[in-house]
Amino acid sequence: MFIGGVKEKYPERLLDGRVGVEGNCVFSFWKDPNLYKEFNEINAEHFLTEDARFYFSLGKHLSKVYRVFDEVSVMSYLNDKDQIEEEFNRRGGYEAVYNPIEMINIQNVEQYVDILNRENIFLKLYDEGFNLLNDITINKRKINPLKFLRTRTAAEALQFYESRISDIGIRVKSNDMEISDLGIEDDFEEKLESGMLMGIPFDICGYSMTDDKEIWASPILSNISMGINKGELTLVGGFSGSGKTSLAFSNFVMPLVYRGEKVCITANEQRKIAWQILLIVFTLVHHFKYFNLTRKKVKSGTFTDKDREMIRKAKDYINKNYKNRIKFIKTFDYNVRDIVREQKRLHLNHGYSAFLYDTFKAEDASDLSAARGSMIEDSKALFQFASKYNVPQIITAQLATYMEKTSWVTSACLSSSKQVKEVCSEIFLMRKVVNEIELNPDTKQYMRPYRLKKINGKWTKDYFEIDYKAGGQFRIIFVDKTRNDEDSVAILYKYDGHINVWHEMGYCTPSRIDFLR
Repeated sequence: MFIGGVKEKYPERLLDGRVGVEGNCVFSFWKDPNLYKEFNEINAEHFLTEDARFYFSLGKHLSKVYRVFDEVSVMSYLNDKDQIEEEFNRRGGYEAVYNPIEMINIQNVEQYVDILNRENIFLKLYDEGFNLLNDITINKRKINPLKFLRTRTAAEALQFYESRISDIGIRVKSNDMEISDLGIEDDFEEKLESGMLMGIPFDICGYSMTDDKEIWASPILSNISMGINKGELTLVGGFSGSGKTSLAFSNFVMPLVYRGEKVCITANEQRKIAWQILLIVFTLVHHFKYFNLTRKKVKSGTFTDKDREMIRKAKDYINKNYKNRIKFIKTFDYNVRDIVREQKRLHLNHGYSAFLYDTFKAEDASDLSAARGSMIEDSKALFQFASKYNVPQIITAQLATYMEKTSWVTSACLSSSKQVKEVCSEIFLMRKVVNEIELNPDTKQYMRPYRLKKINGKWTKDYFEIDYKAGGQFRIIFVDKTRNDEDSVAILYKYDGHINVWHEMGYCTPSRIDFLR
């Protein structure tokens, strides 16, 4: 039933299908209460039926208390609200909302909201005296405006009558934009001095419990990129087995946590136990300087009494300092839309402020062309979430196996979709070092590692050698893209994989020739 006066004010054709349009919106919000925050521009006045206004308003109040509107939650909320409970029961009680909630496909919510906005635009246009009902001629073809515009989006409906857009106060989600003059504000210097354009540093990730010294992560890389940038997408890529996930955890996630961010990790490959082991080993090695428990030994479950004592210390430290600052999501498919929706919920409802998605790949890789398209759209969805909510989004990606012998690694090695590069602010790509060739000064492919040293006020290259015969694992990280400094830079790391420690050693100059072929 429409609220009083609506049927008298508007022609029947303008209200045709209105009940279904409003029901789709309201029950989408009931199915995912987080949508009340995401679409906070929608309010009860947008609805013209009594039922929609009642359910929408009730749901908005419920969303401040509950994250799921099950029967127990709803009835508990109504328990001491006699008048509202009576109205709710008069409309059929919980059963009346359960069935439509079950039938709603939450992935269509943006379309549902867009249709509601479009229908409200029609009413505003009608109020302003625009012709919506009588046929008009456009390019010698007769069309009915209402029939034509109901096949269009809300933004397209506004564009159709763009001469009166400024008089129509409906916010269209697909048409969000900010318009301003490009003058310089009085507080411009203060804004810059506050560090508003700086990312979150990942140079260190805390201090040791034993000697209070810094736990170094990636100071050189952090300086080049000016940190992990909020509102941007950062890609960490590597060939299979190179350690990209391990690097992302110790040198990106842990510095973020140290800087006060609440980090959400979403993983579609490794189980929770694998990440817990990374955290245990990280804590033992860095905070307690205990090196006897390697990743392999922890997995084996063979412990000495001293090991058990140190694990208990690590557990206590983790539960006190990290437990409520790192959230883990294990996903069993590659549906990025679902992942973004959960990220939004954790950000809006629980204050999670930084995100890692491991590993980014197509939902269905059987069709290469479709996989490329899927990854482009998925990367845009991840970026749009980061941009809208001004949070850093880190994704790990596997590089194409057939490019594994490439010496200077670039985004051309990204499996499935090089176009993903367009939406990323920073791209760091990694490969293994061939010690006997690249660390040997007698070869043409010697990478000549160096650090920058300030002499007489000028930065100069301070070259150093590594004993390639001593063994050890080394990795090169290529800065393929950055919006804050020079790209095409290579940084050398020593990787102690057994305890997942990454030593940033300095710069290097790998060969540009694919000598490994």
